[in-house]
Amino acid sequence: MQGRVPLKEENVMEKWLIGLALLFALLGFLLFIIISIGVINVLQHNMDDSAGYLGNIGSFIGGVVGALWSLVSVLLFYVTLRLQQKEITLQRHELEMTRDEIRGQKEQMVLQNQTLVQQNFENTFFHLLKLHNNLVRALDLRDDQSRAVLADGRACFLMYYKRLETYVVLSSQKTGLAIDKADIDSTIGGYVQFFESNRNNLENYFRSLYQLFRFVDRSDVTISSSYAQFILAQLSSHELIILFYAGLNKTDGIKLKYYIEKFNLLQNLDTNLVFNQAHIQAYANQN
Repeated sequence: MQGRVPLKEENVMEKWLIGLALLFALLGFLLFIIISIGVINVLQHNMDDSAGYLGNIGSFIGGVVGALWSLVSVLLFYVTLRLQQKEITLQRHELEMTRDEIRGQKEQMVLQNQTLVQQNFENTFFHLLKLHNNLVRALDLRDDQSRAVLADGRACFLMYYKRLETYVVLSSQKTGLAIDKADIDSTIGGYVQFFESNRNNLENYFRSLYQLFRFVDRSDVTISSSYAQFILAQLSSHELIILFYAGLNKTDGIKLKYYIEKFNLLQNLDTNLVFNQAHIQAYANQN
């Protein structure tokens, strides 16, 4: 806050009123001296009409000199009121400046707190994202007999998609339908079998992805959707199609489906990978 601004004797009117009061006071004092000299002179010469003369002098002093000094009092009182009013105005101005400064400090503290919250969120977010990516990189699919690595990392999801397709084909064959005509029940039946045969890897993957989106959703960061889109940008087409069928599965995918829809994770879904195009509408209609 800036230092206090002293009261200015700027006020031309106040200077003028003070000067006028001093002039009247001086005039009254001179008159009083002159009259006092006259009174002394009367008393020394014992004038016959001294009583009447002194009475007139007393009336003159009371009427003129008293009026002058009363006027001086009024002028000085008025100047005092003006100075007090300016002092009050100045104090009010200083109080407003203090309030503005406190308000500014409060806003600065809020911004600092928001920055701290943002930094803490980003530190935790990128740590969780790193853990999730490490989990994805650690994925590998091996030949059952030779144990040779068939795919690792995100490349595993291409093979997961092919395995899912196989299970859906087997499930839909029971109803005599080709895969592109597979109904929801047979498709979900195939997905459940696929998930159970790959549970060790997929369960951890889904749980990690769910926790990551859950953290973003529950954060105090106002642009949480931007961070969700950052996660989405790292997902492959085959990951998205697996997420699509996970969301279509009411038993296992319902929790993840909430975040799939909230953050519009399927906006980049390659619909050519969907086994039956009717599944897209079925997904949209599912509660």
